[in-house]
Amino acid sequence: EKVRRMKLQQLLFGDGGPSSLVRAIGVPLYRGIVAYLRSHICTERGAVVYKLDVSAFIKCLKPLTIPEGVDALVVDRLLRLLNETSGLLVAAVENIREVKNSGLLQELLSNEEKVEYLKMRADLR
Repeated sequence: EKVRRMKLQQLLFGDGGPSSLVRAIGVPLYRGIVAYLRSHICTERGAVVYKLDVSAFIKCLKPLTIPEGVDALVVDRLLRLLNETSGLLVAAVENIREVKNSGLLQELLSNEEKVEYLKMRADLR
């Protein structure tokens, strides 16, 4: 429940309390993956590659979500958010509004952050 109420900044930077090795590894990896992925422009084919890359990253980081506790839930929530970002790239242009106002994208990302993902799309440049 506590993790569900956290905003993206709290997930990324913590709540001031001590963090576990899971969070100490998982959060910087998430941030690095996001920075890497957002540095690219995606064509329609590139969006599919992005989705596959995200799935591979999530598969590699999934062991960090196995331990019990808040920090594993934080990492899991960030990975689910990362997965949902691919929807912004693969959605048809007419469906973007619906995608960006759903799930964790609506809950955790500001409009400015969503626009940063949408700027990756070659068809919206």
